[in-house]
Amino acid sequence: MSKPNSSDKNLKSEDKDETLDSGTESALSPKEGSGAVGGGADSTNEKKLPVVLRHKTGYPRYRCAGLVLTGKPETYQVTESQLEKLKRDPWVEVS
Repeated sequence: MSKPNSSDKNLKSEDKDETLDSGTESALSPKEGSGAVGGGADSTNEKKLPVVLRHKTGYPRYRCAGLVLTGKPETYQVTESQLEKLKRDPWVEVS
């Protein structure tokens, strides 16, 4: 077997740069208005509300409605749809 030489690696990385610089959209960036997963609450025009939240599990962190909550009460900026999900979760304390 032959070892790949460093010039092969350089060619491959240059090819990737050319495809990204050619003006086409990257597969990693969501298109505007596509409703792509991962857009999160920031992509909507919902009003954000300050809410004091904490979780009641025995773990250091708890994930719910796109947030990472801690055991101590903290203020989070949440949308109305996130707030509805948080209120339904039995492990989350909404103040």
